[in-house]
Amino acid sequence: MDELRKRYARLVLETMVRVQQGDALSINTESHTLPFAKLLAGMASEITQQPVHIVVTEHGKPQGVIPVEPVEHDILQPTPTGAAMIRIVDTEHRNWSEPDDLAAASADFVALQEYEHLADPLIFDRRIAVPWAVVHVPGPNWAKYLIGDETREDALWDMLQDIWKLDHEQFSTVWESQSQLLHYRKRQLEQIDAKQLRFVSAGTDLTVDLAQHSHWEGGLQVLPNGRTFIPSLPLEELFIAVDRSSASGRMTASRPIGLFGEQVLVAEFELCGGKVVAWDAEHGKKLLDAFFDIDEGAKHIGEVALADENTAVSRSAELYGVSLLDRNRTTRVRFGSASLSCLDPDLAIEDETGLHESTTFNLSNVVCDCPIGDGELEVFARTHDGRTIQLMEHGVFLD
Repeated sequence: MDELRKRYARLVLETMVRVQQGDALSINTESHTLPFAKLLAGMASEITQQPVHIVVTEHGKPQGVIPVEPVEHDILQPTPTGAAMIRIVDTEHRNWSEPDDLAAASADFVALQEYEHLADPLIFDRRIAVPWAVVHVPGPNWAKYLIGDETREDALWDMLQDIWKLDHEQFSTVWESQSQLLHYRKRQLEQIDAKQLRFVSAGTDLTVDLAQHSHWEGGLQVLPNGRTFIPSLPLEELFIAVDRSSASGRMTASRPIGLFGEQVLVAEFELCGGKVVAWDAEHGKKLLDAFFDIDEGAKHIGEVALADENTAVSRSAELYGVSLLDRNRTTRVRFGSASLSCLDPDLAIEDETGLHESTTFNLSNVVCDCPIGDGELEVFARTHDGRTIQLMEHGVFLD
């Protein structure tokens, strides 16, 4: 397991953040993941030849800073020429089960954040300044949730090494190839210039219009200075914002939905005028009731994402319990707020009112991802000039 940790640290530094000499790296971590943060910092300092600063937090609040110097710290260090950031997500102190008081939890922003349902803050200055990455480190509580009561942490590492490609000798090359594939797909989607998408499968026939001033996002990120980085892994999906009043039809969740620490099973939805007007589930309907009651925007679709079926992340588990993995399982629909990363960068927006008046983006305090991809899914694009183009068949892209 120690070797896997080292390979994972290399993946984060070399493939995701891509630190280089002169970078001033900051790592945010909770106390439980401090050992992995120190491993990252020690390896990174030898690359950057700069002190790495570990910011230790408790429930997100800074408690102290630990500087990690390069081994050869007595030599003349080069002047910092850049910066980078890593945030390690604590999976040990989060809620892995339904709250005792569901109504109270759905009204508590701290609880919503712990369940990963709180929408990202609306930051209207969307210029990316430095490479950054969000990473998860396997721990016993996550292993217990995902695999079983008696499962050790080693078993979770074994599962995730396939998803992160740590079992490949040249894992950086694997992810470079995948990022190039997503870049190619993104360019193809942009050239199609779709106005509308239709999703068709067993139990699903859903149509959505794409939001004004929205573009496809996902995959490799590029800074103004040309530096590239991957903010999260795995790398499977491309997503775009949806017109908040457009969704119509019906859909059935193809996999469990993670909501308030529980699983919503075999969920069905009816949509009209962009809004969920009816829903049911074999298990967990009360969780959907609580979510849709949080605010008006929660009942609308904020974005859709396309991702292939039959990938490592779609095969290894039905539900992982962490958003960065669950959202890459398959094609999905997101209830609640759209991501501002989909907003065209040349559109000047100063506040929430301006966003609402200038675009058709959906806004909400919360998000919830509903997987709809399966081996039967077909996705069609309707272009602005009236053509219909098939994008996916049997749940995979038609590259």
